[in-house]
Amino acid sequence: MVVRIFFLLQFLLLAAGIRLQAQVKTDNNPISSKKMLVEGTVRDKQLIPLTGASVLEKGSNRATMTNDKGEFKLEVNQNSTLVVSFAGFQTMEVNVKNQQQITVQLEEDMNPMDAVVVIGYGSNKKSNLTNSVSTVDFKKLSNTPQSSTLNILSGRVPGLSVMQTSGSPGDDNSELSIRGALNPQLGDASPLVIIDGVPSTLKDLGTITPSQIANISVLKDASSTAIYGARGANGVILVTTTIPKKGKLKLGLNSYYGVQQATYLPKFVESW
Repeated sequence: MVVRIFFLLQFLLLAAGIRLQAQVKTDNNPISSKKMLVEGTVRDKQLIPLTGASVLEKGSNRATMTNDKGEFKLEVNQNSTLVVSFAGFQTMEVNVKNQQQITVQLEEDMNPMDAVVVIGYGSNKKSNLTNSVSTVDFKKLSNTPQSSTLNILSGRVPGLSVMQTSGSPGDDNSELSIRGALNPQLGDASPLVIIDGVPSTLKDLGTITPSQIANISVLKDASSTAIYGARGANGVILVTTTIPKKGKLKLGLNSYYGVQQATYLPKFVESW
């Protein structure tokens, strides 16, 4: 009987100790289970909203993305840390500190890259590309004597057809076609032209002097033009112009002249 009472008391003391230890662990971390709704905006240094930026709570799987206004909402733990990232920008960690409104400004990633090819959504190493992209560097072509920039591309891009249909002054721009025949009867087969991110026309490209162009990338297959949808069905020409350098003044003058004359003029008989 005494032995049974001894084992019963020992069991009760052990159960009370486990319950007390669990209570102490719960009381030592009363804030970790509390959650709060955090709203914020992700922008760049020019205060332009960044659409599609990733916002992740560090140490958990709770994450979201910014909308077209750069805004986001995410339920996180108090005193947690948010990891904000966006392509082309440096990843930033922000401590919430019970803040319900957060504004994040990301800095551009200025690390040097070996990227020499401009594609639809950024730039990449030419050796890493699996799609068909051709690049023309205009550093050595700035002094090419051509009346139109479009004529300079002739013979320098594989799969690009260039044809000048008129020699009239002011109407001497060429027609371009990527991996297709130049046939007016089949409709307009002109590629989409993007100059520094702005949709333009072949006529706009023809009016830019070669010295103002850094490079031109020609996207030729479906995988590289897919980002532009149906507008890129005939291919895409991406134009990157030169960037002015602060504190340096550069003046340039190019002058050309030409004479056009018919090779043969018929002689007409006088009417009298």
